[in-house]
Amino acid sequence: MSFRVKNCLTFLGGAIVILAMASYLAWHNLSWVVQNRAFQYVYDQIGSGLNNFVPVTMHSSFGPFPLSSAEKKYLAEGAVTVLTSREAVALAAKRGLYKPLGVTIIANTPGDFAGLSAKGRQRLLLNTTRAAIKLKARIMIDCSSADLARLSKEGQISLSLMKKHQIIRAVIFDGGHHLPSLALNPDLIIAPVFSLSTGKTVITHGYVKDALPLSEVLNLSKKLGLTTTITTVPRWPTIAKTKIAMAKLVDCQLLNCG
Repeated sequence: MSFRVKNCLTFLGGAIVILAMASYLAWHNLSWVVQNRAFQYVYDQIGSGLNNFVPVTMHSSFGPFPLSSAEKKYLAEGAVTVLTSREAVALAAKRGLYKPLGVTIIANTPGDFAGLSAKGRQRLLLNTTRAAIKLKARIMIDCSSADLARLSKEGQISLSLMKKHQIIRAVIFDGGHHLPSLALNPDLIIAPVFSLSTGKTVITHGYVKDALPLSEVLNLSKKLGLTTTITTVPRWPTIAKTKIAMAKLVDCQLLNCG
């Protein structure tokens, strides 16, 4: 193979890598992506499929979750109804009795909270929690915006309501920005991780801006006396920014935990 051909192949390979990285970052971070319904539908289907095969590693367990045998069976069979925050609020506002398919899961997705002010996010979170109670939802999953909104007055009310009605709260814990709300003691933390060349395992978001060592989160949870079950999944093949993908990921965790 000539020197020129080798250079061309090297350049082509580098361009493909850069394009792949740029596409990955776009999927995870650009507002037009999280708010584009067509793109999100395709991304959701791919993510939910991939999350069926994501290996789960448990790092702490403090007992089974309050799920009945029937509910565990529904999860195992995929008999679930998944709603976004806005879908749940809209459905709860309608008249008539809601009859869910199996277990109802509400996913507080980034798309729900995108473009809202801090007050808007807090109001949506509380309204979603009230809707979850009316719809008899059993699980609620928090993205970063929802998790941090729990720190507000409205968020504290929502936590109290969830505890009263035994709604399981899961958090996609993908970086240091979740640390302020760690003490709120979610039922389940799902942390996307990858290993550094040094052997250290770090929790990270897709853009690796605020990665932090898994060991520090485990130690801090222990010091705070949390009863949170903490599990990890590999960062790069895991998709958790759309409702079905988020729900599928939590299903896998709960079945492993329960």
